[in-house]
Amino acid sequence: MSKNYKEELILLLDGKNTPLERKLKSMIITIARRSGLETPIMEKYGRDFVEDIYSEFFLHLMENKHLLISKEFISINYISVMIKNLMVDKLNGSRYIKTVSYEDLNYKDDEGREVSFESTIKDEREFFSQHEGDQLFALVLESLDQKDLIALCYYITYYIKGVKPKVKSMSTNNLYKRKERLKLKISKYLEGLSEQEARYLFEKLLSEVCEKLDY
Repeated sequence: MSKNYKEELILLLDGKNTPLERKLKSMIITIARRSGLETPIMEKYGRDFVEDIYSEFFLHLMENKHLLISKEFISINYISVMIKNLMVDKLNGSRYIKTVSYEDLNYKDDEGREVSFESTIKDEREFFSQHEGDQLFALVLESLDQKDLIALCYYITYYIKGVKPKVKSMSTNNLYKRKERLKLKISKYLEGLSEQEARYLFEKLLSEVCEKLDY
């Protein structure tokens, strides 16, 4: 059973002393090296990049503290994904970024056993879908009106199926304008989600809302 880091993470954000800060800084070094991001990060932040990345990561956690509090379980691989996503975001467009093998991100658990990063990402999605998906799904639906749903379903269908549905009730121009408004409405729910969690939410919307929607 992997360790739940939620309580320690919240204590850290509340300014309390915890060994997690040292662990996070160690993870930043490991993830940068294994994912091939160390060189561009050093070019941008210098050789002492750990403190800068940690400060950026801490700020990101503070901005999404409400989402962390709502989670029942925060695993070490969930934290690893957030750190790596932050690094990639900060280096977006860098010529040095390369495709990363999941094998490069395998790690050892608290008992020193090798853990498959790919398998834990799958476990994270399954846990999310069981404990949080329905609640987040309901929150998103409550924040949208009918036209918002039509626009959201248009882009979700294209994102997941690669097919653009025919929309009779809105023009292409209005769909685009509605997309920009949607970003503002639902960004607070999507911020901090992993790619797997976001895909679960979109697939649930697709099957339970979009496929039954009259465009």
